[in-house]
Amino acid sequence: MNFAGINRRQCLAAGLGLAPTLAALAQFRVEVSGVGIRQYPVAAALFRGEDAAPQKPAAIVRADLERSGLFRMVDTTGANFDETSRPDVAPWRQKGAEALLTGSITRLADGRFDVRFRLWDVVRGEDLGGQSYAVTTGDLRLAAHRIADYVHEKLSGVSAACTPPALPMSRAQASATRCG
Repeated sequence: MNFAGINRRQCLAAGLGLAPTLAALAQFRVEVSGVGIRQYPVAAALFRGEDAAPQKPAAIVRADLERSGLFRMVDTTGANFDETSRPDVAPWRQKGAEALLTGSITRLADGRFDVRFRLWDVVRGEDLGGQSYAVTTGDLRLAAHRIADYVHEKLSGVSAACTPPALPMSRAQASATRCG
């Protein structure tokens, strides 16, 4: 077939010749938003007395914070602090931590556990507060989740219940976690 002096082969050759030029005109745009853009580096040391407890609160707190996507854990190997210790923040700053969580767990006379913690701002060297929970063995995990919520709120400024989860959820679950 011939259209005004141009045959099919010439059109194909011209099109193939322009293909690399057209590809160069394509735009590549990446938008980054949501969880994980800015992860706060947090060091969560083992709680003093944790080895005698049936649940490990520090490990549960670390897992909760990491799963939120807002926090990155800093290695705490060899760290041994409790909530009454005033840690030297310089080594933690060198490790890249912006916050340090310390604590203890003690068995009370009535069989419950006293779980205490303190959160430190490593950059400013300030105490960000702490709390204590007297809980039964069955509620140790709940106390650890509450500690993670406290850390989340103090460092991000947003309640952990008000942040979108890193994992998909049903519409009913999403409406139950809406805030403000």
